[in-house]
Amino acid sequence: MLKTFKDLTTEEEKRYREALIKREVKRKEALKRKLCKTWGLVKEISRILYEKYKVREVIVFLALLQMSYPLMNGLIII
Repeated sequence: MLKTFKDLTTEEEKRYREALIKREVKRKEALKRKLCKTWGLVKEISRILYEKYKVREVIVFLALLQMSYPLMNGLIII
């Protein structure tokens, strides 16, 4: 039988809350890793572009952001 939150005992409630916290921590760590990878990619691309065309990493980051989120095309103004 499926229990509602009101039906949980103190021990079950504690385990449930701990599981929620663990899930949230894992989600934040995954997001942090993804952002680090993205920023590393931006730095590498911008280094190459700066050597050839003197393009700054902010412009590269905004261009990648626009490619990632097409709906934001009108919102990001360089």
